[in-house]
Amino acid sequence: MSWLEQLEETEMRAWQSVMNRHSFDFNEWSEARERLAGILKSNNLKANEQSVISYIDCCAESVGNVHPLPILANLVEEFYHDYGMESAEYI
Repeated sequence: MSWLEQLEETEMRAWQSVMNRHSFDFNEWSEARERLAGILKSNNLKANEQSVISYIDCCAESVGNVHPLPILANLVEEFYHDYGMESAEYI
């Protein structure tokens, strides 16, 4: 069972909607989500699923139709280091 199937129905639909709007494949979304979770954990932070969806969607949107596409997980990490994640909360 994938991480997506373990989410609540509304969260799963939100992820599917975001993933369908961008050219990244499922594995890239998975890696980006894991990377962000790891970064947050290492900074003693957490974020709800909707905030994670929004954050990674924003990162994906920022590259638009650039070719070749950057690695989404790397993009998420760069954005975090440059801008942080305002919606994250301390554990």
